[in-house]
Amino acid sequence: MSVRNGGTPRAFPPLPSLSDIDLRLLRVFHAIVRNGGFSAAQYELNMSQPAISAQMKQLEDRFGMRLCERGRSGFRLTNGGQVVYDALQKLFRAAEDFRQEVDSYKGELSGDLYVALDDATATNVASPLRDAIKIMDRDEPNVRLHIDIAPPAELEQGVIEERFHLAIGPFHHVAGSLVLEPLYSEKQTLYCGAGHPLFGVEDSDLTPKDLALHPYAARTYMDAGTLSGSAAFRRRAFASNMEALALLILTGGYIGYLPHHFAMPWVDRGEMWPLGESRLSYDSTFSMVTSKGLDFLAASYFLDQLRDVARRQGGRRKSAAASRKTVRQAS
Repeated sequence: MSVRNGGTPRAFPPLPSLSDIDLRLLRVFHAIVRNGGFSAAQYELNMSQPAISAQMKQLEDRFGMRLCERGRSGFRLTNGGQVVYDALQKLFRAAEDFRQEVDSYKGELSGDLYVALDDATATNVASPLRDAIKIMDRDEPNVRLHIDIAPPAELEQGVIEERFHLAIGPFHHVAGSLVLEPLYSEKQTLYCGAGHPLFGVEDSDLTPKDLALHPYAARTYMDAGTLSGSAAFRRRAFASNMEALALLILTGGYIGYLPHHFAMPWVDRGEMWPLGESRLSYDSTFSMVTSKGLDFLAASYFLDQLRDVARRQGGRRKSAAASRKTVRQAS
């Protein structure tokens, strides 16, 4: 007998001992939930939707209960399906822990490492990610790397829910169960597109009041908000990622902030123009976020590589800045 949420007791048949077939079916169920439905899961599973439906029906028959609702109203887990999914997460983590312990004894790192990032990261040369990934691929070829892109709030939630081992993004504050570690910085600059009234206007000719007259494309998270001089931006459009924000700016109808490295190709082609770069640009700190209880050896190794690469890159940037200062003084 089972009672959930104070309801009427319900009789369920006893759960059968898990077999290889059950584990295969549970992996299908896991993929369906992670992808948010049958249609989205078929690409990961490399199965047709009817085949996925048939396997889900087989799993529900073996468990003696309906695990999810599907149809015109969309996909959602039943109460029982949520219980099975939560328990399945623990089962898969336990299996991964088992594999890690055995491989660690043999002096090897293995397993699936899940990393999540803010978007528009690939073009930032200050990011240590590329070099850290190269080192991981070279030294630990048995570790399989999974990379996802998401807004900062989703990155944080993903680490809390243990969907990601670590996340990198422009965090300011995170939950108390997480560890925040600054990694590198990213310059944010205000831009307009070709055809905009401010295109080609020099910094010295711009005032906060002038900028406040023009429609502003805002980020839906962590937006600068106000101009120096306390003039407010006139928000007319919103974007949840840099690609969408760049598209709005390129129309010539909006001004908006983009990462300097991300916007440079459009600036070089004469399709974007930096506005008040010397006065209105700002640096955004990108940090690593992990859970305090992180004990995945591959994740710890990757974190160490990120730290080492970031330190080396920071040292090179300081040396280059010192050299430029010396040259200016000499001239």
